[in-house]
Amino acid sequence: RESLGFHVDSRLQNSLAKDDPSRIEEMTLNEEMFLRLQFHANDSSRLLTPSGESRTLRDCVKRMVDNAWSFEKLTTKFYQPANFHSPDWFRPCLNIYREFDSSKFFSIFSLHLTINEKSSTPSGSYSVYDGTHKSVVLAYKILQEGYTFFPVKLYLFLDRDKLIH
Repeated sequence: RESLGFHVDSRLQNSLAKDDPSRIEEMTLNEEMFLRLQFHANDSSRLLTPSGESRTLRDCVKRMVDNAWSFEKLTTKFYQPANFHSPDWFRPCLNIYREFDSSKFFSIFSLHLTINEKSSTPSGSYSVYDGTHKSVVLAYKILQEGYTFFPVKLYLFLDRDKLIH
């Protein structure tokens, strides 16, 4: 992706350098599996993932719709407390949304859910490690605009503890 001019997160680069490639499982997601991916728990986008509530991509989009939060609105300062919403975090989402091209989607990197994540998101499948911006945009396009789903390649790091510590 980087050779094509796309951003590759340094955290992902470091993780790939640390992990044995045989410890990464490749799979192709169908639409339901994709919508069950768990969004990150990050204060920059906490308004989409309130503490203790389910964090699937489907749930995040439902919160957007229920609150009339477009990607455009999410790039403005409107939410209080401010530490639960960073307009800067949502700017890449708006750019991806406006210029969406499935041929540039590539893949998602993910982790197994922790015990706490499973308890708060029982219908969740895997936790998105890299690809959060584009994933929430695609979920929105599917659920709100009827965008036709295309198979999404997912790479699952099998040793979560090795990456986090």
